[in-house]
Amino acid sequence: MAVEIGIKGLEEVNLTIPQGATLAFTIVHKDEDGHYVDHSASTIVMAFQSKYGKTTTGTSQFCTGTETGISVMLPASFTETLPKGKLVWDIFATIQDGPTFRMAYGTVTVVDTYALDEGE
Repeated sequence: MAVEIGIKGLEEVNLTIPQGATLAFTIVHKDEDGHYVDHSASTIVMAFQSKYGKTTTGTSQFCTGTETGISVMLPASFTETLPKGKLVWDIFATIQDGPTFRMAYGTVTVVDTYALDEGE
């Protein structure tokens, strides 16, 4: 799945994450002329937050800036620690010596898994 952000700017992306499963996606960022925005030197921050305002930390370590946008890979070891239910999320990219973009935002639904429960 690729989310393309161009002249429209910010994109709402709602995620469903099965607990204990790896989630990977790429955000492709283009400028108003259709050229890729290089985020290989950008600072990327991403967070999930519960409806009670508790932020889940550690998600930014799974984000990498690339020459065409941002790559996100949340490993199973991380998603199994997420609380089941609804969260909100967003991701920001700050270009080195440049502007900060809120690349995407939305809701996250963390769902239980059954095959991965191993007899619980």
